[in-house]
Amino acid sequence: MKIKSIAVILLCLSLAGCVESNFLLAEDSRLPKWMQLPAGYKRADVTVSLFLYSGSSSRLIMRGPAPKRKLLLSTLATVNRHEVTLQEAKRRGDRYDFSPAYYSATFKGVNDIIKFPCRGPVFWMADTVDVKISTFSPNCPNVDASRIYDLIGSPNPWW
Repeated sequence: MKIKSIAVILLCLSLAGCVESNFLLAEDSRLPKWMQLPAGYKRADVTVSLFLYSGSSSRLIMRGPAPKRKLLLSTLATVNRHEVTLQEAKRRGDRYDFSPAYYSATFKGVNDIIKFPCRGPVFWMADTVDVKISTFSPNCPNVDASRIYDLIGSPNPWW
């Protein structure tokens, strides 16, 4: 029985990948192009979290307001480093110590751009890619990293 359980876990991990990191969509950011607010909700009512898996899979989860943080939407998208980010890293000897970093995100054929302008557990959706690259800011402004799981909800993206 124990061997079967381990086999099932390994199979699931190989299909979905392992969560490598998670982030919170900034409150002043627009939603990803494929996400729409459910009826009765405002942008300020919801949080969107991004879970990056090993490989190119990601899960974006929209939750309602506290205290329940009800799951409103969960999408599995393909996320890869944007060409601008790859070119800059190559120019720097495969180092990713710069900002902003951009990722291309795709869900059901709809493409969007994720922007990481600073170090921290926060991301923004971008309409364009800024080719001005600098060094990382020490931290994202106005972000209390100690509250990230309160805002995201459960660190388990399947709940």
